[in-house]
Amino acid sequence: MEVVLLSRLQFAVATFFHFLFVLLTLKDMLVVALIFVLIVVAYQIWTYRLFRDRVTEKDLEYEEAY
Repeated sequence: MEVVLLSRLQFAVATFFHFLFVLLTLKDMLVVALIFVLIVVAYQIWTYRLFRDRVTEKDLEYEEAY
């Protein structure tokens, strides 16, 4: 196996493009994560508002209640 030595300029260019790729990938992941976090928070708010009232005996009088 042959060892390839890079010059400082080649190493700097390769490192720059590597970090550029990683940075763009992390930005994409951040956008997707924020979108899904907002969806989950909205769902939690919706379910809380939907089920916030207590069930009373009056609610259970209906045949369709259970």
